[in-house]
Amino acid sequence: IHFQVASYWEPGGESWNWSLAPSNWVAYARRYEGLRDIAVEWYWKDGTSTLIAFEKTRDREKAIQAAILVYSNGINGTTKFSNKRHRNKNKIIPPRCLTNPDFMEEALREWQADRLSNHDYLMACNAAAGRTFHDWSRYPVFPWVL
Repeated sequence: IHFQVASYWEPGGESWNWSLAPSNWVAYARRYEGLRDIAVEWYWKDGTSTLIAFEKTRDREKAIQAAILVYSNGINGTTKFSNKRHRNKNKIIPPRCLTNPDFMEEALREWQADRLSNHDYLMACNAAAGRTFHDWSRYPVFPWVL
């Protein structure tokens, strides 16, 4: 992913790059920016995340699909973009979306089987609810239990 500040905001502004190689990317989550459903948060293997907002929801969805395609092609060892699936015996499993119901069902099963700590389960609940450390109005919450 390449991001550069728009020229009307800051001429010659900074730019950032993030690699969507399978060795870097862990998960993603659809997010709100203000009241608009236009952002995505990318989670990286080093434990950090990046929140990026788009102009329109359609643009965000295109970026997610392109990122999954890049990820899948990286696993297959291909460099060309193609909508055709390469036939191999390994099933391509893209990074999980933390806002999909399947993610929360899996987290619940893992927590019930005591393979997930209370803290990690609450973090999963917060992620599935759209809470993020990147937005103070949607900061993760933890119940205070005495």
